[in-house]
Amino acid sequence: MLITTLADHIAGRDPGTTGLVEVRGELRSHAAANILPGVISVRPHLKQAMARAERMVERYAEPFAALWSAEWHGADERSASSASRFLDMAWWRLVDASGHDSVTGCGVDDTAVQVFARISEAEHLGQAVRDRVVGRLARTVPRDAVVVVNPTPADRTDLVTLDVEVPAGWSGVALELPDGRRLPAQVESRTAELLHEEEIDAAALPTFFPRIHGRELFGSEIASWRVDGDRRLLEFDLARHGGDEPFDVDAVRAAFAAVTDTGTWTVRLLARESRVLTGLVDAPALGWASVRPVPADDAADEPVPHPVRVDGRTLDNGLVSVAVHDDGTLRVTAADGTGLDGVGRIVDGGDRGDTYNYGPPGTDPLVDSPTAVAIGAADGGPLRAAISVDRAYAWPAGMDWDRDARSAATEPARVAMRVELRAGEPFVRLDLTIDNRSADHRVRLHVPTARPATVSHAEGQFAVVERGPTAEGGPSGEHPIPTFPAHGFVDAGGAGLLLAQASEYELLDGALALTVLRSTGLMSRNVHPYREEPAGGQFPTPLAQMIGTTTVSLAVLPHAGDWADDDLVGAAERFLHPLHVVPGLAAPRGALGSHRGVTVEGARLTSLRRRGDALEARVVAQTPEPTTAVLHGPFRAASSVDLLGRPGAVLDAADGRVALPLRPWEIATVRLER
Repeated sequence: MLITTLADHIAGRDPGTTGLVEVRGELRSHAAANILPGVISVRPHLKQAMARAERMVERYAEPFAALWSAEWHGADERSASSASRFLDMAWWRLVDASGHDSVTGCGVDDTAVQVFARISEAEHLGQAVRDRVVGRLARTVPRDAVVVVNPTPADRTDLVTLDVEVPAGWSGVALELPDGRRLPAQVESRTAELLHEEEIDAAALPTFFPRIHGRELFGSEIASWRVDGDRRLLEFDLARHGGDEPFDVDAVRAAFAAVTDTGTWTVRLLARESRVLTGLVDAPALGWASVRPVPADDAADEPVPHPVRVDGRTLDNGLVSVAVHDDGTLRVTAADGTGLDGVGRIVDGGDRGDTYNYGPPGTDPLVDSPTAVAIGAADGGPLRAAISVDRAYAWPAGMDWDRDARSAATEPARVAMRVELRAGEPFVRLDLTIDNRSADHRVRLHVPTARPATVSHAEGQFAVVERGPTAEGGPSGEHPIPTFPAHGFVDAGGAGLLLAQASEYELLDGALALTVLRSTGLMSRNVHPYREEPAGGQFPTPLAQMIGTTTVSLAVLPHAGDWADDDLVGAAERFLHPLHVVPGLAAPRGALGSHRGVTVEGARLTSLRRRGDALEARVVAQTPEPTTAVLHGPFRAASSVDLLGRPGAVLDAADGRVALPLRPWEIATVRLER
């Protein structure tokens, strides 16, 4: 008998190793064990919360703190440790919530509520770190500008949404960059000058003053004020930043007390005009840039690249177009002619399963036709535009268990879909809001493929998995069902879906079916059509019926090539990680600036964190072919590191450039010395 490690056994250093068989694939089969695939689609709000929290901690809080926090720049010990403590707490909560019966939601309702709370705490802790780091950057940016922070390791020109004070006399707005260029902005809305006005008897006027907290009033800050006894007027000028002059509400009280006139007074709040803008900005890789709103000047402003044009029910930016049909479905067409017709069809069917497994009723006619469709007028452009599609349905109210079929009684349902196209993006964004009042059913969104497809490709854990249209099963046990997990994106036949959360999909004949809602009332069902033995106790889960509103966000990308050639990994990276914007806090009219962090080419960055006085970057070769990851940044030395953080070979870091040859799907970690 020889006691050895699994690694030595596989490497053949165990003398007893003979005849090892190489197996390729994801080792996913229903034949030998229950996979319980339905957990991917149950309680979708847990998957959404986990996706948000993971992105916040992994891609915003941790890398921003590593690169830009006071910790890196020599702050005092107490300040230096706070970001690390918050990140430690966030990671512990993510790990606590990641148990196989926790984040999957295949438990009783009380467990799901507690898991959601832990995930939310992780997101809030990460947000606190992000906001603290970016707040430090904002103190170096003028108050009449904003700081834009890029969470991706590549330079980006992308859209941001700004809510900024703009003089009423400006007919249009552009955004000035640090290099002096002016990029276009699109006005979404604007505020009126008069924010609030009311009549108050003089005797009751002192009761107004407790509404003022410090210098905050109605969500803004008091920039100036006046008491006019002749006009019986108390007036406040409000701004985003009240300025540098001190303010004391007792001075307002004293000024009013000095006026002996009684009667009815007018209290008026005037706000400096602000506008909500969609703006185009340049942001350096894992870095930041400050931009300032300025009056638009058609002669000086740069043109919008691939602007969005609106024509009736059609949006087009030259890279992709989308047209809305009368039934509420879409035709999405790429510039090369690759078309997906019928995108967004909603298909509702019964589900007599549980939180672990979907199970169809014996009789299950599908509901895929709306009872009413309302299509809104296209709005916006040239930076982004949207169309609203509102569909009403009559879905069976629940299961008729005696007949093993859905009930004859129905409940009204509504699916609101916002269809948005942005300048420069080759995909169409869809935001669905599902108002569900029915029980025990499954709702799927269908996206037709552009061409026949016998395989799908889905992003998963540090890899892209190829799957056929069927699932592997055996003579007994769990019934094989070809619904598969995807994270980041799924692609088949020229139809790419960019996903904001872990999702369940199936490759049908000519379409991808994405589960957007699954309702079930039991944790585990003793008698299940797709499983021979219970997966757990038969406990009620009324919250898992998802009665109420569920939201789902995704994007549709038609393309002619395969997922690697058309860079669905990069498209998902952009879709999932928007630029982050906060107002500047320094004195106005100062110089604009920008700073670059770390750039990664040829591989996907999965982690960037501090390890002592160094940075530690982890990358994955998310490609079926060998590649080379190239890292650029402000570092003088580099070395490879294993997954336990132990240093390995010294790497060439000449001119702040490190090249790492990688095998397909290889994960590599490198330590970078500043």
